[in-house]
Amino acid sequence: MAIISAVDQETLRERFAREMEGDVTILHFTKAPSRLLIPGHQPDSPYLQQTEQLLREVADLSEHITLEIHDVRQEPEAAERWAIERVPATILVGPPEGRLRFFGIPAGYEFAAFVDDLIAAANGQSRLSEASRESLEGLRGDAHIQVFVTPT
Repeated sequence: MAIISAVDQETLRERFAREMEGDVTILHFTKAPSRLLIPGHQPDSPYLQQTEQLLREVADLSEHITLEIHDVRQEPEAAERWAIERVPATILVGPPEGRLRFFGIPAGYEFAAFVDDLIAAANGQSRLSEASRESLEGLRGDAHIQVFVTPT
């Protein structure tokens, strides 16, 4: 059963065709679910399989989207390269070297932001205002910005 309805799939397919100018790669980090519970360790996220299915459905909607799935247990070097410490994790990599990272499932209200960011990454654009860009250019070092969202 699909996560994205047929109507929404068609809407997204049309939007991607209309708005995507370049290509974007979705790097998705996950791990095979385990039934083993270890005291002192957090259990696996209940959203591992749903996140992968959602991303597969999104990637199928445009030839501009490539999906790469990495299991952190089988490919620890990939997780280390991208500094992935928890799963599910998703990174959007577009033409510029900048990248966007999502932890957890980009569903509910977050899905709209995920789609906007996917298009922006494909186009090598950011939605920052010119004033914000100018302010950021004045930074002397790297900035690590995190936005936390909780389901309501």
